[in-house]
Amino acid sequence: MEGNLENSCGKNSFWKPLSIYVGTAIGAGIFSIPYVMAKFGFLPSLAYMAGLTIVNLLINLFYGEVVLRTDGNRQMVGYAGKYLNKFGKRAGLVILVSSSYGALLVYALGFGRFLSAVLSPCLGGTPFSYSLFFFLAMGAIVFCGIKLVTKAELVMGFFLVATTLALLFLGWPSIRWENFLSFHPENFFLPYGVILFAIGAVVVIPLMKESMGEGDSRAFRKAIIVGSLVSFAVYLTFAFVIVGITGESTSPEGIVGLGNLLGKKFLIIGSIFGALTMTTSFLTHSLVLKDMYALDCKMSRGWSWLLTCAVPLAIFLLGLNDFIKMISLVGAILGGLRCILIILIWIQSRKKGDRQPEYSMGSHRIVVPVLLLVFALGIAYQIFYALKK
Repeated sequence: MEGNLENSCGKNSFWKPLSIYVGTAIGAGIFSIPYVMAKFGFLPSLAYMAGLTIVNLLINLFYGEVVLRTDGNRQMVGYAGKYLNKFGKRAGLVILVSSSYGALLVYALGFGRFLSAVLSPCLGGTPFSYSLFFFLAMGAIVFCGIKLVTKAELVMGFFLVATTLALLFLGWPSIRWENFLSFHPENFFLPYGVILFAIGAVVVIPLMKESMGEGDSRAFRKAIIVGSLVSFAVYLTFAFVIVGITGESTSPEGIVGLGNLLGKKFLIIGSIFGALTMTTSFLTHSLVLKDMYALDCKMSRGWSWLLTCAVPLAIFLLGLNDFIKMISLVGAILGGLRCILIILIWIQSRKKGDRQPEYSMGSHRIVVPVLLLVFALGIAYQIFYALKK
């Protein structure tokens, strides 16, 4: 990673890592959650989201313990290589790279849709052209250095929470309570991949630890827990307003359909904010991926940048541009594999770790098999669903 993230962030025992987590977690997924909740049913989806949030929190804490048990700075591939041998490192490389590329592609697609909604009426252009512009602009920023990303996350995280509360206040009179009563059991699995993608910010946990500096590890666990819960609260509030107003007419991007009902001004503000959210999440995931190539794979700065930026652009140009489908595939399959890998790394780190961590999750002999089964079933069903389509 360029420079030392600690130098760019400064020491901060809580707010800086919290902003990194929230700013990364609240990205493309927040705008698609209302859509899948409307298609399945808001109330059963609420239970769905709460359950997956608990699961995600456990995975985050497992990975946080791994980070604290290990000397030096690494990314997931480095931890897999240390604790799961060469095969584990290769598996970690495939999983992290694939999930990161998928996430970057989703953010670019979301940016194109949001910016197109604002600019197309006056400047023309399609979501494809705006996404292409996004890839090129982000590539230039990543190449020049992205030390300002974590500072931007702090501002954007605060702005997102404030905007969500404003949305709740302004949209309350337009909410129709019957929109929360629909239920479509045939869409039971639809929310799984989308929600898992939305809440899955586990890859930034090593960056959270780096941002805290020496001697601040006691607040690390608190930042992970609070970040996970704040993200859940923002997701829930956003979905509550969108589904309450638009019901089963909720659009895949959420805010676009709401803007069509409440007016152009709201559409413009919401779309611009959505585009900014995609930007910060894209940059943070790019930082993780570039860091992995540089630290874990020992690649040069130029090759790290090229592999980080060029590959998702090539995938985009090949025509993979279905927003909801991409989120579901990345969340259910790649996100599930990533969580399984983290659990296996965590188990071995308890035997081979370098130091005593500031917190420990215990053995969880019952919870771990249940988590592995949940992720395995989710992967299997998503593959079956994709082949069926």
